Amino acid sequence: MIAAMQLTAHVISFPVRFKIARSYILYSHHVVVTTASSTFLGAGSGVLYRSMGWRVWQLWHGWLRQRLAALTPDNLQRGWQPLLEEIIPVEPGLAFAVDAALWDLKGQMEGQPAAAMLGGICRTTIPITEQIFIADWAQSREELRQIMARGTRQVKVKIGFGVRQDVALVRRVRDFVSRDVELRVDANRAYTFSESAGLYRQLAELGILAVEEPLREPWPVLRQFRQAIGLPVMLDESILTLDDLRQAIDARAIDSLNIKLTRTGGLSQALLYRRLCQEAGLAVSLGCNEDLGPGMAAILHFSAATSHLYATEGLGNLRLGLDLVREPAVIQDGEVALPAGPGLGVHLSPDWPQQLAGRTTAFDLDQGPAGRLRAFSAAARLRQRAANALFRAGRL
Repeated sequence: MIAAMQLTAHVISFPVRFKIARSYILYSHHVVVTTASSTFLGAGSGVLYRSMGWRVWQLWHGWLRQRLAALTPDNLQRGWQPLLEEIIPVEPGLAFAVDAALWDLKGQMEGQPAAAMLGGICRTTIPITEQIFIADWAQSREELRQIMARGTRQVKVKIGFGVRQDVALVRRVRDFVSRDVELRVDANRAYTFSESAGLYRQLAELGILAVEEPLREPWPVLRQFRQAIGLPVMLDESILTLDDLRQAIDARAIDSLNIKLTRTGGLSQALLYRRLCQEAGLAVSLGCNEDLGPGMAAILHFSAATSHLYATEGLGNLRLGLDLVREPAVIQDGEVALPAGPGLGVHLSPDWPQQLAGRTTAFDLDQGPAGRLRAFSAAARLRQRAANALFRAGRL
């Protein structure tokens, strides 16, 4: 029974160094939530995509913790969805963590894997697309060597650094990997159509199979791009709501959607995006934002339950270099096995806070002074803004 729900929430910040088209990312911020009954414990995690830990603390203590604690077996499903509707517009990463923890708990209570409850298990191994951020070619070459050693056969290359540089970068990757490796690129909306048409035509000649977020222009321009260039267009960060997706479909500006559960607000909301894609004949990919074990397991379960799956992207534990579950995902022959067992099929390591000590900055939202988290969030935001400004000025 979960009449007295036991709850925990932590904010964790990892130092990282990721370069994308217009940002130099210094931090990967996460929230981890557990929901427990006397018998079962559900765990979820989410990446704070455009937010800071202090905002999570405010929501958690303002109303969310109290509302979660009031859930019981009789009102679990009925009370769960209204909670998500309130959290998603404010902090979708937190919504994902809560949603995943509740799916995990529900699956354990009913003895079913999450994938079975999300539409049925279509596959028990999931092919993985690994992505590479190229800053230094010597380092990137070693990363590619490791990617190939894992048997990965789909690679996404981050571009958006200028036409000449992007062509040279992708040509290096294409020359390094075997010809049976599928390549796609992600420009993170770095270009306009007029300045990039030559770039994408050259990339098509290099065998690129799809381009993610190629332009920062409106949907009609993306339709022209699809018609003129002939490369399938995957959309990601430009789709922030279901209405955005409907508009892109109506404008014929999209071939596939990259669903990031931490941005859409979790598994429950992603089901709505998936249904729209299926109705429109679009393929679906599942993206990864350095997701930790519970969030990564949720991504894998959703992938396993999606019949029209195009790709599942990345492993958070590989990108961060550590994890907090006893069963971290492992790539073998380019695939990851669906976690076994009811719910999400992964379990937090008993000493996971100690595992992260010294490598992260972590905050237990129910212990310790709130001022420390507030000060850290403010300082991290300032450092991130300064890094982005220097990067865009060519000084990083």
